[in-house]
Amino acid sequence: MNDEGRVQKLKKAYANGVIDIDEFEDEITEELRKGARRSDYLNTSDELGQQVWMSEGRDEDPDPAELRPVDGDMHLPIKPKGGMWTSTYTPENEHDSDWIRWCSTEGFYGGRHKWLIEPKDNLNVLVVDGMEDLQAVMSVYRKEFYKGTKASLIGAHPLDFELIAEDFDAMRLTKEGQWDTRLTGVDEPDLYGWDSESVLNFRWNWKDYEYIGCCDSTF
Repeated sequence: MNDEGRVQKLKKAYANGVIDIDEFEDEITEELRKGARRSDYLNTSDELGQQVWMSEGRDEDPDPAELRPVDGDMHLPIKPKGGMWTSTYTPENEHDSDWIRWCSTEGFYGGRHKWLIEPKDNLNVLVVDGMEDLQAVMSVYRKEFYKGTKASLIGAHPLDFELIAEDFDAMRLTKEGQWDTRLTGVDEPDLYGWDSESVLNFRWNWKDYEYIGCCDSTF
């Protein structure tokens, strides 16, 4: 059944007294949201470049069994728990990824180990390359509650990463998008805290990987 057919069915159920007005409004909202999630106005890509993933120990190979699905539990309104964080490989630059560059400026992650990961083909990637992209994503995937509190009450604009993970293999914030979506103000969505070009992988998106070295304590 297409989207219009589902909406008509809900209208008929309401007219016949099968569901009340509150149930009708909730169901219509959900059906419209589903339709929007399938729309083509979001910035998407079917590929990722080579990625770098960091581990604490040399013997901690990337492992699909360790990839926890994202759920409703959040580190911050802009970062969920779960998933696998990587950053695009930049061998032409001083640092192997933009995440490593950021860590270098902050003095983080000395002694961590680097893995070069080869993505699968034909991935479905949600891309945020600027504020316009983030606003489009927020219009579809905004999370109404953050840890049981209405998002509007804490002035935050959390994303519903569980819903994003249903529709996409990964979400990528580009280097340009990172600068355009940080510290944007209380009335605008904000990804301040991603800190660099980053990819949040919702599932095991890799076909191969190799160890490429250790970061020293000072980068």
